[in-house]
Amino acid sequence: MISLANDLSAEQNVLMNLFFAAHQHNIIVDVASLGDPIPILQQASDITAGTHMFIEKPELLLKDLMQNCLVNSSESHEVFNRSDPTIIDYRAACHCHHKLVQIGYVCSVCLTIQCVFTPICPTCNAIFSLPTTGPKKAKKRKKDA
Repeated sequence: MISLANDLSAEQNVLMNLFFAAHQHNIIVDVASLGDPIPILQQASDITAGTHMFIEKPELLLKDLMQNCLVNSSESHEVFNRSDPTIIDYRAACHCHHKLVQIGYVCSVCLTIQCVFTPICPTCNAIFSLPTTGPKKAKKRKKDA
């Protein structure tokens, strides 16, 4: 996969489903990024045990791809440095604003991520109760007369 895009957060759910399906079928996704790193593509190469390459000089793209594609996969993973898992950005994009969030609200039905609480999931229309604050008051029992 060769990436020229700067932002794929609007397609995050579709792409994650695609990458998990690739992992289930033992398909390796190798990524060559020509611009700034895109978190979803870093995650794709990590999920599928692929390689994520940052191509700093576009004029070297053909050379790097030929080196990667002309050798078998076990050798190619030794030639190219894999992304360090400690620096892969695992933040998810919220459904409402398509911005990366570290902490958000997740629909328990469809797994849509929201940056703010909404009582009705905009994706699957599941209904959630508002979070309560503080302990509940004890109810008084009626005395038997």
